[in-house]
Amino acid sequence: MNRGIPSYYIEQTIKESYKSFVPALINRGFEWKDKQINILLEQAMKELGELNAYNYLVDQASDLTRLIVGREVVASNLMEGVASRYSDVFMEKANVPNEEQGQWLDTHNYIKAIYWAKEELATRRLSLKMIKQTHQILYSDTPFEQQFAGKIRSGNFVFTSKEQSSSFVAPDKNELKRLINDAKRFWNNEDLELPNLIKMAISLYQFENILPFVDGNGRTARTLLLLELMSLKYLEYPSLSLSVIFYRNRLEYYNRLNLVRTKYDIEQWIRFFLSAIKESAIENKYLMSKALELQGYYSKRVAGCMSAKRQVQVNKILTQLYNKPFTSVKEVADLLDITFQAANVLVHEMEKCEVIKVRSDSKRNRIFYLCDYYNLFKL
Repeated sequence: MNRGIPSYYIEQTIKESYKSFVPALINRGFEWKDKQINILLEQAMKELGELNAYNYLVDQASDLTRLIVGREVVASNLMEGVASRYSDVFMEKANVPNEEQGQWLDTHNYIKAIYWAKEELATRRLSLKMIKQTHQILYSDTPFEQQFAGKIRSGNFVFTSKEQSSSFVAPDKNELKRLINDAKRFWNNEDLELPNLIKMAISLYQFENILPFVDGNGRTARTLLLLELMSLKYLEYPSLSLSVIFYRNRLEYYNRLNLVRTKYDIEQWIRFFLSAIKESAIENKYLMSKALELQGYYSKRVAGCMSAKRQVQVNKILTQLYNKPFTSVKEVADLLDITFQAANVLVHEMEKCEVIKVRSDSKRNRIFYLCDYYNLFKL
């Protein structure tokens, strides 16, 4: 890959007293010398293809994908210092303490943004407008909605992650339009004849340079990766959780971005990105296969300790729990259209049969969950 990328810094006014980074334009040809990139590209494509095929073959793929999306959202939030727990993905708002409803909303807005964009891609092409609309959903009903939601920044200030803030100042507001237009042209430029995963790696790097929004840039950039994969038909579902891999290696993630800026070496970033694609695809295939094994285990447990009539009711509950592994007595009563008392007896039979457990941190209502199933996906 071309190493001599002419990035530079702009000295701001004496009053502002800082230098802002100006990345090189990316809408141009790239070549690379490192043969490992070719090998990693082939491996990443193979694993992506197998993951997508797995989604087609598994009946419960859409349910399992929701648990994968939850992992993606929580990891991506944590990368940016946004408080987030995997349990927030499944908790009902009514069961969340008032002081924790802000982080619950951050998580659920993020999930909503991913699924909204997935539906939009069925009838629209991926565009800057869609990216802005996705960003807008991230901030729905939050104190920052009017200030940040879907708006390209008009000033120089940007919220950045702890790992990035000490060594990087985003491009000056006057450079934004030029950089954004260049990035759009790069993505749509078929004359470059670049593999799409390479284009995605470069696009992510550039998004992390441009930082077009005041806040939420990292989360939006990583959501954009999912949208690109689905737009290109590499994935039918948003079943890749790259942010989990990035979060585990977050210091390396930012260090490698900085290596491109300071050493002009984008090849090491490409290797890192392709390795993350490969690792995430392999991991998510494993999680889905283990989840199906657990579903079989739960069915055997129920068949071994409950009557035929009870099995029908419990299997209906389990079908819902495979999508959202948390429930309450009230939810069971509503699902089966039975009294609260009858639901309470049924839930305790499931607990006695070691199918579900009560959450020890339930603060308002007693919450029950598929313990092993939940812990399989939990970060």
